[in-house]
Order: sequence, then C-alpha cells, then structure tokens
Amino acid sequence: MINEIHIGEGTHKIGVRTHKMTTIEPSAMADYLGETASIAIKDDKIQLTLTITDHKTITGFQVENQAGELIEATDKQVNVEANKREETFKLEHLKSPLNVQVQYVVEHAGRKIEGDEGLRLSFNEKDLA
Repeated sequence: MINEIHIGEGTHKIGVRTHKMTTIEPSAMADYLGETASIAIKDDKIQLTLTITDHKTITGFQVENQAGELIEATDKQVNVEANKREETFKLEHLKSPLNVQVQYVVEHAGRKIEGDEGLRLSFNEKDLA
C-alpha cells in the first residue's frame, strides 16, 4: 500500500527503512544508507535529502518521481574524508514506499562486482521530528 505523506512547512527529519523491491524484507543496501532523511518543505515544494553512508560503494542513486520516472539528485554534497554523501531530490509529493534505483561497485575475492538494484524506501511518520 502506498501512502502519501503530508507534512507542514519547514525542515523535518523522518525515519527511513530500506526494503527489497518486491517484498517487505530488509535490503542489504540498508547498510549503505542513513536511517533518517531530511524533508524541507517551502511553498508546497518538497526537497528530500538522503544520506549515503558509503560514497565509494554506491556509485549512483535515483528516486522515482510522481510520473514514475527515475530522477537524479538536484544537489550532491560529498564528504570524501568520511566516505559519505548527501543527495537532495525535488519532489511534488512524498510517498511511502518510494521506489529507488541504486548502482554500486564492491570488491569481493579480488575482483570488482558492479550492480544495479531496485529498492523501496519506507518512511515512518511516527519518527517525524
């Protein structure tokens, strides 16, 4: 079930859970994404900021907009020293779950493995601050 989240103007923090695309089972990608997101609302415009906790591994990240298209972040803030990045997306509505697409590169047994995986992010309105 998809819920639209309605929040008043201002900047808010909200809990985020990462699920596999077709089930409610947690995704291993949760290890690479922050557990909270920032939502800034001004003049009915929504900016969703997500934290990627492993900048080197997560090479690409897109979210689905209202038209069902995957969009890139409008702003990226990278902290190379901490290996983190914040990506901000402009949305017309915030829904939960939100479909996302993640590209990654990991080294395993001496070789690079590249992947492109669909996920869903669930936002917990009870965690809204």
